[in-house]
Amino acid sequence: MVLQTIQTDGVQFASLNEHARQGPVDHWVITLFLKGDCNIRRRDTVLKTRPGVPQITSLATPFRGHITRSEVCLLYIPRDTCRDAAYMLDAASFSSLQHGMGGVFADYMQSLEQRMPQMQRVDLPELASSTRSLLLAAVASSPRRLEEVETMINYVLIERAKRCIHDHLQSPPARRSLYIEGTGDFSIQTISTI
Repeated sequence: MVLQTIQTDGVQFASLNEHARQGPVDHWVITLFLKGDCNIRRRDTVLKTRPGVPQITSLATPFRGHITRSEVCLLYIPRDTCRDAAYMLDAASFSSLQHGMGGVFADYMQSLEQRMPQMQRVDLPELASSTRSLLLAAVASSPRRLEEVETMINYVLIERAKRCIHDHLQSPPARRSLYIEGTGDFSIQTISTI
C-alpha cells in the first residue's frame, strides 16, 4: 500500500490504460479530496467528487477526468493485498463511499496521513492489515465485518472527537451541541470523558 497527499492546480488526467495498450495496472486507488473537486468519466458515467467523501477507482479501468485546484489524499491498494475480497473492491470501483463507514474511512485516511512520520517499519504489517480491514468494512458493511474492525472504528471516532475539541479549544466556552455536531456518533457521556 502507498499513501500520498498531493496539492495540484487544475489539471486534466487519464488512467494509464487510456494511454498504453500494455497490461493493466492491477491496483485500486482510494481518493479523498481535502480541498477542491474532481469529475471522472468512465464510458458514459461521470463520478463527481466532493471534499471529505472517499471514492474508489480501479486503475485497470480506463477513465479520464478533470481536477480543480486541490489537495488530495491517495491510498493505492495492490490487488495482492485484497485478493480474497477483490470482487467487493471491483464491484465498488468508480463509486463514492458516502455511507457511515465511508466517513469513518475518510477520518482514518486523514489520521493516517498525519501520523505516518511517527510510524516505524515494525508497525507497517499491522498498519496494512488494519487499513485493509477498515477499507473492506467501508466497502461492504456487514455485522461480521463491523465486528472485525470495531476497535479501529472506535479509535477513529475518538480521534475525530479529539480533533473537534482541539479545533474549538480556543473558542468562547464550548457548547455540548457543538461537540456533538462535530463528532458525529458520540454520546455526551463519551465526549465528557475525553
